[in-house]
Amino acid sequence: MKKLFLTGIGLLFAVTLTFAQSAESQEGARKKAAELTEKLQLTPEQQGSVHQIILDGYKQKDALKADQTITEDVKKERLKEGAKKGHEKIKEILTPEQKDRYEAWVKEHKAKHKDH
Repeated sequence: MKKLFLTGIGLLFAVTLTFAQSAESQEGARKKAAELTEKLQLTPEQQGSVHQIILDGYKQKDALKADQTITEDVKKERLKEGAKKGHEKIKEILTPEQKDRYEAWVKEHKAKHKDH
């Protein structure tokens, strides 16, 4: 009985953690898409695509962080690869002018996060 109880508590904790990560991913993607919409003057169609690309990136990041079967070095490499693919997907839907502004935003964003 005690094992069953502990298993249930563990499962409840895992579900709660997954839901929290999902909500954080949704909010993070929404904020980043809103920032890019403003900076790049995205069309409504571009906004939806950019939001989905960013959200997919957050979901992949969450899955990698939760994966206990791979080393931290492998996680870092896969996170880097995922970010690069996301940037490429976003650039595919931008106009040439938007691409220039996006590249500047990426550089600015990287510099900000490097200081932290």
